[in-house]
Amino acid sequence: MLAFRRLKEAAHAKYGRIIVDFVIISILGVIIFRKFLFSSDWPGGGDALGMIYRVYLFGRDFRWLYVWRPQSFSFVEGINLLDFFLMLIYFVCRDPSNTTKLFLFSSFLVAGFSVYAFAYRYTHQHIAALSASLIYTLNQWFFTQFTEAHGDITFSYALAPLLFLLLDKALETRKSRDVLPLALGLFVFVSGFHPQCIVIYGAFLLIFIIFYILLPAKSNNFGTRIKR
Repeated sequence: MLAFRRLKEAAHAKYGRIIVDFVIISILGVIIFRKFLFSSDWPGGGDALGMIYRVYLFGRDFRWLYVWRPQSFSFVEGINLLDFFLMLIYFVCRDPSNTTKLFLFSSFLVAGFSVYAFAYRYTHQHIAALSASLIYTLNQWFFTQFTEAHGDITFSYALAPLLFLLLDKALETRKSRDVLPLALGLFVFVSGFHPQCIVIYGAFLLIFIIFYILLPAKSNNFGTRIKR
């Protein structure tokens, strides 16, 4: 009973409920990805071998940030910032298969945490933010990307809510401390997201800005937001 009382008190602390919700999302992720995390088998999925080969090839020759990619059928392609994150994980795992599994698992967690932060900013309700996180991470479309091992798409999906959060804060405050993170987020957006996701989320970013201007908050009128 004492332990339960202490847990209840921690949940009502300033950041206690956020930590509890993050633990719930993490436990859910471990349950879903238990075979990923606790087995030595290669991850399944239609494009899993392509993801593993990508990590193996770049890790072996340290070609993470090369412009000339042997994987790209012998033509020059732009540097994909996604490989930078794969490189960091590979330095820890030292195994292409484990790197791929940990990357996909991390994409699930980041997706849950990022949409939680975005939803909480608007609702200031933990239950609403947790509900948004569960819906965002457990929808069928997102799961199909894991079953196909589409790492580029899961990476884009995971960071998209964070990008909208940074945009919202930058539009509201117009301060350098918020504009600079937005610039960094947009850099990751154009250099690391899947091309299809760039088009989709780019369109929704424009729609978000339009609604921000046309539907001002109580503290700002239409003219004030246009000036911003």
